[in-house]
Amino acid sequence: MIPYAVVSDSHNHNWNAFSTVLPNGVNDRLQMILDETERAADELLAIGGKRMVHAGDLFHVRGQLAPSVLNPTLDCYRRILAKGVEVVINAGNHDLEGREADRVSSAITALEGIGCEIVNEPLVDSTANMVIVPWIANVA
Repeated sequence: MIPYAVVSDSHNHNWNAFSTVLPNGVNDRLQMILDETERAADELLAIGGKRMVHAGDLFHVRGQLAPSVLNPTLDCYRRILAKGVEVVINAGNHDLEGREADRVSSAITALEGIGCEIVNEPLVDSTANMVIVPWIANVA
């Protein structure tokens, strides 16, 4: 079986507790999260894998996404994709504007345009041999 990576709950955000803004304008806590995400991709490649699944809550504040969070996140995932990693991002409750995962109200949809595979409805991922289920408010 080909190895894959799973990351989750990175909660990318402009943190104000225990943080500062770097000279490039990026929040230093956000930068640490992005650096570790990219390091996970590098470690995956080093062991011969190429598929990275983010299991949900890429972003932190439900229904709000600041450009100063979105743009560095896009830059990070562009670099990861350019290295040859396939990125799948699942909708978590913090990634949504409302109570249900759907394309139009999911903040992670912004990463579709750079080449990430976005999961706003259940997906059978045969590459990683897993089922990916986005946030569902009511399982009834």
